[in-house]
Amino acid sequence: MVKCSFLLYFFIFLFTNQTKAQNLNIAKGKVIDYTSKSPIPNAIIQIYNDSKVVYKTSTDSLGFFSIPLNTLVEYTNLKIQNINYQPLNIPKPTIDSKKRSSQALGIFELLTSSIQLKEVVIRKNKRYRDTTVIDLSKKKFERTIMISDILSGNNGFYIDGAGQLFYKGKQVTDVTVDGGTFFGRNNLNIYENLPALVLKDIQIVETDIDSLTNITMIRPLVKVNLSFKGDYKKGMFGSANLGLGTLTRYIVSTNLYRYKKSEQISFAINSNNINVNTSQPSEPSVMFSAGGNNTIKTIPKIEYRNVFLKKLEVMTSINAAIENKTSISELERKEEILNQQTRLYNSSKMRSLNIDQSSANLIYRINSQNTIKANFNIEYYKTNQSDTLDYNIRLDSLNTISNILKNRINTTKMMSYEALFNKSFLSKKGRSLSIGIKNQKRIFRISENNNVYTLDLQKPIRFFLNGTNYASENEASINLNFINSLSESSVLFFGLNYKRSSINYNETINSDTLKNNGDIVNKVINDYLNPSLKMQKNFDNISVTGYLGGIINFRNTGGIYDVFFRPDIDLNSDFKINKKTNFNIKYAAKSNYPIIDQLTNINNSFNLISQNSGNPSLKPELKQRLGFAYEFKRSDSLMVSFLAGAELISSKFGFNIISSPNNLQQTQIANVGRAIAADAAFSLSFLAKKGKNINFRSALAYQQMPSIVNTEKTSNNGITFNQVLSTKIALIKGLLTISPSLSISNSIYKYGTSKSSFASFTYSDRLSIQIQTIQIILFPFINYSTGIRKNSSWAMNAEIKKNIFKNSGSIWLKSYDVFNSFRYVNNIIGPSYIETLKYVNLQRYSLLGISVKFNTIK
Repeated sequence: MVKCSFLLYFFIFLFTNQTKAQNLNIAKGKVIDYTSKSPIPNAIIQIYNDSKVVYKTSTDSLGFFSIPLNTLVEYTNLKIQNINYQPLNIPKPTIDSKKRSSQALGIFELLTSSIQLKEVVIRKNKRYRDTTVIDLSKKKFERTIMISDILSGNNGFYIDGAGQLFYKGKQVTDVTVDGGTFFGRNNLNIYENLPALVLKDIQIVETDIDSLTNITMIRPLVKVNLSFKGDYKKGMFGSANLGLGTLTRYIVSTNLYRYKKSEQISFAINSNNINVNTSQPSEPSVMFSAGGNNTIKTIPKIEYRNVFLKKLEVMTSINAAIENKTSISELERKEEILNQQTRLYNSSKMRSLNIDQSSANLIYRINSQNTIKANFNIEYYKTNQSDTLDYNIRLDSLNTISNILKNRINTTKMMSYEALFNKSFLSKKGRSLSIGIKNQKRIFRISENNNVYTLDLQKPIRFFLNGTNYASENEASINLNFINSLSESSVLFFGLNYKRSSINYNETINSDTLKNNGDIVNKVINDYLNPSLKMQKNFDNISVTGYLGGIINFRNTGGIYDVFFRPDIDLNSDFKINKKTNFNIKYAAKSNYPIIDQLTNINNSFNLISQNSGNPSLKPELKQRLGFAYEFKRSDSLMVSFLAGAELISSKFGFNIISSPNNLQQTQIANVGRAIAADAAFSLSFLAKKGKNINFRSALAYQQMPSIVNTEKTSNNGITFNQVLSTKIALIKGLLTISPSLSISNSIYKYGTSKSSFASFTYSDRLSIQIQTIQIILFPFINYSTGIRKNSSWAMNAEIKKNIFKNSGSIWLKSYDVFNSFRYVNNIIGPSYIETLKYVNLQRYSLLGISVKFNTIK
C-alpha cells in the first residue's frame, strides 16, 4: 500500500513539474469576435512551415490557446479559422526563443463572414488588415547609414521627388515611431540624421478599413511604424553647418534633437545671408534666386512634446525669423486699356521680425472613447520697409518723371484659442461626435509716410502724404460634427457651424493735397451659418460621395443689412477599374466669401500708377467645377495620369478700374460677372531600378479675366501652355550622373482689342562627377523669355564636396553664379496690364564650409 502511494505521488510530482516546465516555454494568444469582442471557443489554429502543417490546436471556452515556443521557431505563418468567420492568416511574429517564460502572441480578431444566398451567388466580406514586419533586430548597420537610407530604395520603400514616401508603389499615409509622433507628424527630414542601427523592426500595415468611419474603402491605406530597440528608447542627435565666403557671405546653423521615451525636445537655429529660408540646417544649397540675394536671416525654432500618465499629451513650439533685405529692381508696365507705359526703378531696404505659428497644444484622453483638445496660437509680424522709387510714366506725348521716398511699417498680431471635445461610441463602431469652440483676434496696423516730387510738363510739384490704417477682426465660432456609420460600406456626416466676425476699421490721412475719404465704412459685422450633410457609399470598386451644404451670410456694414447665400455641393465618384487603373469624376460648387483685405483698404499703399480700395458690399463668388482624372499604373515604377476640368464662376471677384490720362488709376475689388476657365494636364513618371527616372508634364489652361474699366465691362482672356521634362541618368555608373530639366511656356492674353504674348524657355541641370572621395557638381542654367522686352540669361553654380568622418560629415566649396552672368525677369499678368520685373543686385560669391552629423547613439 505504501509502495503504491509512493508511486502515485512520484507520477503526480513528475507530471506537475513537466507541466510547469512546459508553461515556461509556451506562447499564448486569444481569439475574439471583431464586433462584439466576445471570445470564440473551438477556433482552429494551424501552424505552417511553408505549405506544411506542423502543429494544430484549438481555443478553449474563453478563446485562449497556447503553442510551444520550439514549434514557433521555424514556422512561416499561422492560420486561425472557425465556422461563420473569415480565416485569418498571420505572418511569423517576433518571439524570443531563448527566453524561458510565457510570451504573449496577442489578441486576434475574426471578422464575421457575410454570406447571402441569392440563387447561387455567394458574397463575402473583403475587409482586411495585413501587417508586414521587416525584422532588423539582428541587422548590423554602420553608424553612417541613416533611417532615410533604409526608406530610400530598400525593402520596397522609395521617396519621390516631392518627398512623399511610397511602399511597393503605394503612398504611405502615416509614419510613426513606437506608435506615436516623432518630432512632428510625418516629418521624414528627421530621419536623415538618425542612424538606422536604432531600428528593431519596421511594421507596414495595409488595410481597407477606415479607422474613423469603420467603412471599407476601395483604395487601401498604408501606414508605417518604426519600432526602436530597447537600448535606444532615448538618445540625442543632430547636425551643424559652418560656411564663410566672399562678399562677407556666411551660414551658421545647428539643430539638436533629444528624445527619451515619449519626451521629445528639439532646437534649431540658422543664421545666414545666402537666402536660406528654413531653420533646418542641412548642407546649404546655392540656388539661383530671381528676387535678389542680399538677405540676412536668423531663424530659431524650439519644439517640445511629452505624454504624462499616458493621458495628457503636451506639444509646444516657437518659430521666429529676423530678416534684413536689400534689393534693387526694375519694373516695366504696360496699361493695355490706356496704352500707358511705366518704368519704375526701386531701391528697397526691409527689416522684419516674425513669430510664426507659435503654439501650445494639449490633448487629454479621458478614456479610449473621449478626448479633449485645447490649442493656443500666437503670431506676430512686423516689417519696416524704406523705398526709393523713381517713376517714368509715358502716355502719348506726355512724359512724367517722379520720385517717392517711402517708409512703411506693417504690424500684424494674431491670437487664437480653441477647445474641442471628441467622443466615439463604444456601442457603435464608426459613430462619433465632436463639439468645438474657437476665438480668434487679429490686429492690423499699417503706417506710411510718402514724400513726392513730380516733374509734369516742366512744372515741379512737391507734396507729402502720411497715413495710418488700423483694423481689428474678432472671430468666434462653434462647430458641431456628427459621424454615423450606417454599414460597413456607407457613412453619414452631419455638420452645423456658426461664426461671427466683427471688423473695426479706421483710416487716417495727413497730407497737404489729399484728405480722408468720407465714404469709408468703419465697421463690418458678418454672421455665418453653415449646415451640411455628407454621405459616402462604397461598393467593391466604386466609391460615391455626396456633400450638400451652404453658408448663409448676414452682413451689417454701417447700418446697411445684406443677406447672402451660396450653396456648397461636392459630388465625387471614384472608380477602381483594376489594381492598376483608377478613374475619378467630380462636380463641386464652392463659395468664396470676401476677407478683410477685400472689404477694407487695410493693405493699400500709395502708388503713382494705381490706388486700391476696399469694398464692404462685395458679394461672395460661386465657383462651379466639373473635372475628371485618369490614372494608370503599369508597375510600381511607372505612373501615367490625365486630368481635365472646366469652371464657371458667378459673381467673380475682379477689378473695377477708373482710369484716365495723367491721373492715378483707382482700383476696387468688385463682382464683375461671370467667367469661365478650363484646364487639362498629362503627366508621366518613371522610376527605374538603376537610379534612372523620367518625369514629364504637359498642361494647357484657358481663363477669362473680366474687368470693369470706366464703367464698361471688358472681356479679357488668356491661354497658357506649359511643358516640363526632367530626368536623372547615370551615364557612367559611380562616376557621372546628370539630371537635366527642360521647361517651355507660352502665354497669350487678349485685352479687348489688344493682345500680349509671353514665351519662356528654361534649361537647368545637375552634373555630378564622382572622383574617388571627391564630388564635383555643376548647375548650368539657360533662360530665354519674351514679354515687354526680350531677355536671355545663362549662368552656372558649382560646388566641390568631400566626405569626412566616415561619411558623417563633409567639407565643401560652393560658388554662386560662377561667371557673374545671371539675369532673369518675372512676367506678371494683371487684369488690365502686363509687367516685367527684374532684380539687378544679384552678385557672385563663393562659400567654403563644413557640415557634420552627430549623435550619442552607441
